[in-house]
Amino acid sequence: MPTILLMENSSSPTTRNCPGPTHALYKKARASPIRGSHNKLSGKNMPKVGLMLLLVSMLVAAVPRHVNAAITCEEVTYYLIPCIGYGVFGGTVAPSCCTGIKTLDAAAKTTEDRREKCNCVKEGAARIPGLNYTRVNEIPGLRGTTCPYKVTPDVDCSKVN
Repeated sequence: MPTILLMENSSSPTTRNCPGPTHALYKKARASPIRGSHNKLSGKNMPKVGLMLLLVSMLVAAVPRHVNAAITCEEVTYYLIPCIGYGVFGGTVAPSCCTGIKTLDAAAKTTEDRREKCNCVKEGAARIPGLNYTRVNEIPGLRGTTCPYKVTPDVDCSKVN
């Protein structure tokens, strides 16, 4: 058993026996290593989750525009984040994407609001690697709403009414 040297209240050192690698707690810890977790975020889903987090952080980091519109890029980003998965990976459009689109449509009451929303969508979409614009433009029709413009990298938002 190992021995350690201690300095207690006296000037002379004392020795004490300490448990070594044969100690019961040490054996127990060595006998039960932590194994990989089996959750939904492991394995083949990790690249998708990582990409989604990257995309969301890129959108959130977008510089806000300063105009007199009642709607902000932060709001547009917040409500459209659920749509990114479909725009990049396809599959099924999330119900929260539909809710977000309808909420933004209701919030964009003026021409200026709709133009601001268009600019935010255009700039945000341009920051998403692998975004399929054809899929993005299908979303309003799939969710029972319309969009007065096609989302493309070169859409002219100043013509939105």
